[in-house]
Amino acid sequence: MFFAINIAGCKPKQKSEPPEKLAESYLNYVKNGQSEKAIELYSDKMFSVFPKANWLKSLSVYHEYFGNLKSYELQHTKKVQNKSKEYSGIYTYLIYKVEYDKKENQEVFTIRQPIGGGASELAGHYMNVDVVEPEKLLERIFKEQAGETVTEEKPEKPEKPVPEKTIVKTTSLENISQQSSKEKDTAPEKEKISE
Repeated sequence: MFFAINIAGCKPKQKSEPPEKLAESYLNYVKNGQSEKAIELYSDKMFSVFPKANWLKSLSVYHEYFGNLKSYELQHTKKVQNKSKEYSGIYTYLIYKVEYDKKENQEVFTIRQPIGGGASELAGHYMNVDVVEPEKLLERIFKEQAGETVTEEKPEKPEKPVPEKTIVKTTSLENISQQSSKEKDTAPEKEKISE
């Protein structure tokens, strides 16, 4: 089962931080029971697509299913450069293995760093209910961002299903950029810069 939340960005910091620091700030807020502070890392633009109250409710249901966050570990990092006019930047995908009271999962944070400098921003957040190989998880995320249908094998007997109402999808900076580019009949260029 795959639970995805694409986020539209975060409030800029005074100076650019390493991508891991921004993601781990979010995780530490959640670990300390400060979900409201965690989502403050997201931009007002995100809340225009998915209201803050709905986000908090969904996060609450998600954490009822998994329990409290106990620990996390960075598993994989991948960088991709987006050369589109509106959202150009280096996108760093950070995959964390996250241990909760009831179950482990994977969470992927997409951190955008503008080309030429500027503040980093949290551009996406995916919560994956089942632990899979990092490259397979990124492949699913990239397909979803490209608008492809992603079919997944369901486990024969899930421990406890996530209620349908908790599955949330909003738009990430990359998706907005891709939609704008398609409207202009020009797709953003991406190139892999490191793994």
